[in-house]
Amino acid sequence: MALRRRALDEVGLFDSSLFMYYEDTELSWRLRRAGWRIEHAPTAGTRHQHAASSGTGTEFFQVHNIRNRLVVSLAQAPWPVVLRALLRTLWHLVAGPRRGRTARALLQALRMVPSALATRRRTDRSARIPRRDVARWMVAD
Repeated sequence: MALRRRALDEVGLFDSSLFMYYEDTELSWRLRRAGWRIEHAPTAGTRHQHAASSGTGTEFFQVHNIRNRLVVSLAQAPWPVVLRALLRTLWHLVAGPRRGRTARALLQALRMVPSALATRRRTDRSARIPRRDVARWMVAD
């Protein structure tokens, strides 16, 4: 990822409360809502090893991934997306193979709700692009 210094000065850096996973998504939401373009360079060579730091099967990855998906949705996404993320998590809490990890992630996310809502309000105050316009770029999961 290549970012303009001016863009980061305007919207801020990565949200350190996320630590790992979804921090790039959250920053992209803030950049796009502020009116900055985000482009894909298909000829650029990249190499990314998903979850190389923690491994996808670890509790660390799974808890942070679930928690941050919820927190980023709440902070940046339209309400239908937030609801879908919450319902997906609740389904995994009831029927998923790793209910304990999902419960830990949900409890951690609940503790982060006030901060996520503050981020949502702060982003809304300075946004030039409506949330729904940014949401059109989302990929269904």
